[in-house]
Amino acid sequence: MKNILVTGGLGYIGGRLAKHFSEKKIRTLISTRKENYSFINNTKLKNIRVEKLDYNSKKKIIESINGFDTIIHLIGPDAHSNNHNAIKKKFLDIINNLTSAANMSGIKNIIYFSTIHVYGDNLKGVVTERTRPVPNHVFSKIHLEVEKTLLESASNFNVSIIRCANSFGIPFYQNEKCWSLVVNDFCRSAIRDKVIFIKSSGQQYKNFIGMEDVLIGTEYILEDEKINNSKSIYNLGGPRVFKLIDIAKKIINILKERYNINCNIRIE
Repeated sequence: MKNILVTGGLGYIGGRLAKHFSEKKIRTLISTRKENYSFINNTKLKNIRVEKLDYNSKKKIIESINGFDTIIHLIGPDAHSNNHNAIKKKFLDIINNLTSAANMSGIKNIIYFSTIHVYGDNLKGVVTERTRPVPNHVFSKIHLEVEKTLLESASNFNVSIIRCANSFGIPFYQNEKCWSLVVNDFCRSAIRDKVIFIKSSGQQYKNFIGMEDVLIGTEYILEDEKINNSKSIYNLGGPRVFKLIDIAKKIINILKERYNINCNIRIE
């Protein structure tokens, strides 16, 4: 049975992973930079422990990861990140300290959650793990830099990079940022305002993946014995793409059929 450290584990994906690992009876440590994480005590998850960790201290990281064999690294820039140089230094410093500590501490695997948007202008047609990344936003450029640093720094552990598509689903812990994700935002405004606001033409195609499938994909990578001595990249997304307007229509139909709630779409 694996012992897992989840960095940034009180976030959107981290919270869902914590609940999933608790149900699977996997010993998990959630590390966070938050000063106040008392709300975690109310969730009563078995086999889950939360600890504040200074990611700028290699010594503190080594102390925290002692006895663990796998790290799932969720600390990274989000889509609203700007000021490229300052943010880049912040996240590269963290990954450098983490990999250095991992090389010294017997860690076997590091899984890093990146983004499908590292492909940038090449995110069209059929996209595979061999598609050349051409990121065109600050957050995707920094994710790619962290990927490269992790791959180059690994000497004593396996690396699995997950390039995740646009996810959706409910959070486990309180999380305001996840409601800016497009499907989550559509659902919230549909319930709250009885209107889905689309701040564009709605004709853009995007690939989406539900959080349940993110959890299944992560578990598959954790259990895959073939990743020994490997540095692997996984595109994690849905089987097809959708127009935003079609996603909005689907939500409206579900609300009407299942809950008898009437809702409209407003293009802004």
